[in-house]
Amino acid sequence: MNRIEVAAEVHCATGMTVKKADVAVLVILATIGRELASDRPVLIRGFGAFRSAKKKARMGRNPRTGEPAVVKPRTVVRFKASKALKQAVNDAHPIHSGPAALAVGDA
Repeated sequence: MNRIEVAAEVHCATGMTVKKADVAVLVILATIGRELASDRPVLIRGFGAFRSAKKKARMGRNPRTGEPAVVKPRTVVRFKASKALKQAVNDAHPIHSGPAALAVGDA
């Protein structure tokens, strides 16, 4: 699902115009990005938490040549799903629902 599809869902759920729904989605995403850039976490109850984390410089390897290379320090974004989100995903996609589960269940 991309941003425009998310905006279409907002449009259907709220009755906003698609253009206004897209602006709303853009504002939310920009706010999350701005807060993370300012090193402030974004906690969305029932969904999860976005946090920025610092990674130190380290020695790595150039994948093409195999030679040692310095990987510069950087900031990465981490996301931890809430218990409710994890449960919703697991309920929507049961672990034992593939062809192998049918074979085991039929035995």
